[in-house]
Amino acid sequence: MTVENRVSFVIPHEVKEAVLQKLIEVDVLLKPFLIALQSEERKVLPKMSDGSILFVSKTLSYIKTESQFVPAYFEDICEKLTNDLSSDTTLLSGSVAYVAALSYYNSVKDAAKINIPGAKAIYDDLKKWFESKGPGTTPDTPPQQ
Repeated sequence: MTVENRVSFVIPHEVKEAVLQKLIEVDVLLKPFLIALQSEERKVLPKMSDGSILFVSKTLSYIKTESQFVPAYFEDICEKLTNDLSSDTTLLSGSVAYVAALSYYNSVKDAAKINIPGAKAIYDDLKKWFESKGPGTTPDTPPQQ
């Protein structure tokens, strides 16, 4: 089977310039809503990864159904997350989401310790993200299924 080359056009210089101008306009319009982190700030923030995305997603589903364990300041964090867009902003948002998920997790963990109904099942489900899997593993690396 041969594949026909259907990509045989050249984008005119004027179109490239118009697209560049539109991208600059978008950048200018969004700039007031984006966060620019310093290099040092980027280094110290907890990072969202494949494992922590699953943890945060699972935690968010519990937050919807078991909201009695949600810390009071959590709603403000969620509202902030929905407004963030850029790379640095996404990094910071992921970090905020991860820290908020950890806060919920710790609240559930404490509730499970004192036998509050419903807490143990949630804790047992979420704690797998923190079980030791050997040297070199991190808390945000999910266990292998």
